[in-house]
Amino acid sequence: MKTQDQIQKYIDALVRQGVGAYTAAPPLYRWLWRMRINSTPPFNQTFFQNFIGTALSFVIGMILVFMLLNWVFGSGDMSVLVTVLTKPTFSLGIFGGGLISGLFIASLVKYRSKNLKIPKW
Repeated sequence: MKTQDQIQKYIDALVRQGVGAYTAAPPLYRWLWRMRINSTPPFNQTFFQNFIGTALSFVIGMILVFMLLNWVFGSGDMSVLVTVLTKPTFSLGIFGGGLISGLFIASLVKYRSKNLKIPKW
């Protein structure tokens, strides 16, 4: 497990190269590190790891948003999950959005990391 000093040195090394501090270590990763869960930052992950992480985050987030909206404005039950799994158009939209966002973010991170001297994690 990395210590706070090691994490800060990693962030500082990328900031000196022009990467934003919250791009080098996004809030989710900072939270995981505080919880003592060892997670590799995005710039040290493979394309596939970034793709899966982003796509899953998008899909889970959208399902939770729709469940919340259905609970607040709808019938009060959590039937959105059933809708996502049974309605092809709805599920295609959510999973397609996850696919597109995953590909976009993973490509962006890979492109950005080509010109950087990324510290070893």
